[in-house]
Amino acid sequence: MTRFESRHGWTLLEMLVVIVIVSIVAGGAALNIGAVEGRILSGEGERLAALMTSARDEAILSGQTMRVRLTQTGYRFEAERSGLRVDLAADDLFRPREFSAGIRLERAESTEPREDGETTLIFTPSGNDSYFDLLLTDGKRRVRVRGDARTIHVQPEGA
Repeated sequence: MTRFESRHGWTLLEMLVVIVIVSIVAGGAALNIGAVEGRILSGEGERLAALMTSARDEAILSGQTMRVRLTQTGYRFEAERSGLRVDLAADDLFRPREFSAGIRLERAESTEPREDGETTLIFTPSGNDSYFDLLLTDGKRRVRVRGDARTIHVQPEGA
């Protein structure tokens, strides 16, 4: 009578097939994570540009100067009312914000002088606002947020 012996373990070919499959799945996941990080950085730049456009519009419509005060890790808005600066922390739209984890302001150039060590952008009721160039980074990629008297736009660095 012939007895069938059960096999224990895997053959070398089976192990190689499993390693190849796991490598392909891991490589695809790594590529997807990089794309997600790029979208987060771009989204942060788009959000900042949209909020600054809203601040510019608010200055023109309300007749009050609006300020954006930027630090390395975030930004906040102020309005000038009756000659006094008012922090807009309680405002739903213009509340202070921190950049997403890992994103920071690498460089800020503006025709406005720095105030208290922070970059301050000023939007006036006349709409004749100064030029600025902000550079956001996540450590690997960079996005520019640029503005002048007419537009505010976002552009990946190098594009």
